[in-house]
Formats: sequence, structure tokens, C-alpha cells
Amino acid sequence: MTEATEAFDVVVVGAGPAGGQCARQLAKAGRSVLLVDQIKDWTDHDFSSGGTPLETLDRFHLPDRVVGRAWSKLRVVTTQEDHTWKGDRPLGVVLDFAALRQFLAEETVAHGGTVRLGWQYRDREQLADGHWQLRFRDRSTGSDRRVTCRAVVDATGSTRKVIYQPSESQPDYLRGVGIEYLIEVPDAVYQRFDDALHFYLGHHWLPKGYSWIFPMQAGRLKVGACWFQGTHRFLEPDQSLRHYIDLLLTEQVQCPDYRLIDVHGAAIDYSGDRRDRHVQGSILAIGDAVSAINFLGGEGIRHGMESADRASQVIEAWLNGTVADFSSYEQQIRRRFDRLWTLSLRLGMKKYLQDSDAKIDRIVRWCRALPTDDLMAILFEYRFQRLGRRLGRFLWLSVMTRLRLRWQRWRRSAHVA
Repeated sequence: MTEATEAFDVVVVGAGPAGGQCARQLAKAGRSVLLVDQIKDWTDHDFSSGGTPLETLDRFHLPDRVVGRAWSKLRVVTTQEDHTWKGDRPLGVVLDFAALRQFLAEETVAHGGTVRLGWQYRDREQLADGHWQLRFRDRSTGSDRRVTCRAVVDATGSTRKVIYQPSESQPDYLRGVGIEYLIEVPDAVYQRFDDALHFYLGHHWLPKGYSWIFPMQAGRLKVGACWFQGTHRFLEPDQSLRHYIDLLLTEQVQCPDYRLIDVHGAAIDYSGDRRDRHVQGSILAIGDAVSAINFLGGEGIRHGMESADRASQVIEAWLNGTVADFSSYEQQIRRRFDRLWTLSLRLGMKKYLQDSDAKIDRIVRWCRALPTDDLMAILFEYRFQRLGRRLGRFLWLSVMTRLRLRWQRWRRSAHVA
């Protein structure tokens, strides 16, 4: 039996960080907003490594309850190199993905919005008055639910279920696939990974990608791996992603009696040439649906939330009648992300699909001279010029040192002669 149709100003499909933030902002503005997701509770599809700089909490007004663990160190391990950069203060946090989604949904409700879990998006139809009718399948009852609205936000991630119709062709995407374990370990093991993000690069740890160990609440670690589809210049991995996670567990965690709490995985489809559809009439796409994720490091939560902020502002202006359409949203997103994302893509493709193992070792060896603040600026603000300046100085000093050694050897040999 079909329920009576509800009406809203905006329906946000997908209650991840981007969708939750968009619904939260629209509800704060006094709009009637419905936030919908097919998950049954907030722990479903709980995939996200969640490492982010400290300013993310202030920028989006996030409480301590969404924090899994703060960190003040960054460790990078390659096949031959192992170096840790230390801060004299907390540098960032690992977000608790489920707690973050739940907080944003609760904020939406607190400001008058509506949240429905267990509703699976089915299709959309534009009515004669220009409004949208959306159909969902209620997973708990198997019945259809229909709602109408003036604007729709596609926050369904890489599936892009709303902005594209099933029959429409989409751009070519680059695909990244990841798996993450949440494990519980004894305190002595946890202390070896506490207060730091641990990244693993190079062909030993994972060809065509990278892996990680992040601390969460006391005694819990996230152990994950992600690789990118494409042909590697030197080799193709002949093992599964799980093999490389097991490698971390064996060689790094070194705790055979760990307790496995959860295993989750996800795939990200990224438009390398930035040809995502951002707007379709009165439908906007946000977050991963517009590739708001940095390809080099895989960081997406705060970028998705930023796209949500920009989308909510444009939607509010449109509902108020101060703008005629949503075109300014795509312009904002492209100005904000395109240049940096294109450079990050090139660096990422080179790092994961072209560089030799020795070159990866060498780059990390060069970076050991970087102050922690510079490394943070490179990894989280994408200020790659700092890397260039430091590498240039490093290479210059290396050349001068080699020349000086040669000069000294020549003088010694001339003196002996």
C-alpha cells in the first residue's frame, strides 16, 4: 500500500557527511528538509579512514563526540624508509564516521528537519509544476514511499543515483577500491600506534596504492588498504587487498590475538577530467558525486562537507528567489577544486601507477628534511610549492656536498702524488 505523499522544500538523498551537512544547513535556515538514506542504522557502511586536520572541527562546528582519536604525529613507512614527523600540539583527528553521520542527522532534526533511515532511492519524476516526486522503497516493510519537493540533492556518492538516470551514459571514471578492518588490541600494542597517522607506501606494502593504521578509541585501530585501477608501469599486484592488510597485521601490528570488530569496504569512482554533472535543473550533486575527494591522499570528508555548504547556500538563494538557477554552484566548485585536484591527480597517478619502488623510497628520504608544518601544508592544504622549494634546496645541498667530497679526494690524491 502506498503512503500519502509528503511535501518538502528539499530532499537530500544520502546521509553521509556531505548529505548530513547539507540537510543540517538547510534546516538551520528554516527550510523543510528531508534527509534519507538506505542504511538501517549509523553503523551500516561505516567505511572511512577519517584522518583530517584539526581545523575541520572548528570549521564545521563539530563536537568531541565525533572524534575517534586526536593525533600529533605523522609516520610514513616505505619499503626501505621509516620516518615520523612530530608536532608540538595536536595536528588533527581521526573522525568516527558513524558518530559524525549521526550527529549531523540529529542536528537536522533539532532544527526542524526530518530524517528517514532504511529508505532506498528508486526513481524520480518531474511534475507539471516543476516540483519533483521521488519514490523510495521502505526496506523494513517493502512498501513504496513517495515525497515531493522543490529541489533535490544527490549525496549518494560514487553511485550518483539521482543526478543521472539509469539509462544515461556517464563520464569515464578512475576507480579506487578500499577495505578497512576495525580491530581491538591489547594496550601495549595500541600504544605503539596511538597519537599518530601511519601511512604505508611502496611496492612491498601495496602496489598501486597505499595502506594505513589509524588509532581510534582506546584499544581500537583502523587497518586499511586502498588501490587504484589501472596498469602499473613496473608490476601488477598478484595478491588481494586483504593480503596487504594481513601483511600490516603481521609485520606492523604483530598481535595475532587481535579481535576483529568490523570489516567494511567501498569503491570510489573519480572523474579524472572533472566532467562530473553538478546540476540537472533543480537537482544538485555534492560530495563524492562530484568527485569532491583528493585523489592523491584519498581525503574526502571535509571537501564533501564544503561542497554541501556551497550547495545549501545556492539552494537557499534559489528558494528565496535571489538567483534564477543553480549554475553558480558548479562555478564555485570548479573555482575551488579544479586546479588543485588536477595537480593532485597527476601526482597521484605518477606515485601509484608509475614510480619505481626506489623512487618512492627516495622521495620520502627527501621529505625527512621537511618541518612538520610544511608536511601538513602539503598533505592537507595541497601546497606543493613547499615540496618543490625544499626538494630544490635538498638537491642543491646534495650536489654541493658531492662536489666538495670530490674536490677533497682530488686534493688528497694530488698531495700524495
